[in-house]
Amino acid sequence: MSSLNKIEIRKLTKTLNTLWESKGEILKCEFKFQDYPTTIKFVNEVSELAKTQNHHPTMIVGFDKVEIQLTTHDNGNKLTRKDFKLAKGIDEITMKR
Repeated sequence: MSSLNKIEIRKLTKTLNTLWESKGEILKCEFKFQDYPTTIKFVNEVSELAKTQNHHPTMIVGFDKVEIQLTTHDNGNKLTRKDFKLAKGIDEITMKR
């Protein structure tokens, strides 16, 4: 899978929830929840999605928030379409809530 250039990254980022931002070669977003059980439920849903896509994010979990960071490790830690596909899926999870 090929890396995306800055123009492609900017364009694809605009197709996501407005909370997503690209910082260098990382696509990241912070999600806030009402309590810890809701936070963990979200983490579990994201982990199932990641498993089906065979693309695993970095998740930093707090009591009522989760920061998700995406980059394609097997492509030299560069952003690829895999990252945006997973971000879209994560957006779909959050829209169900």
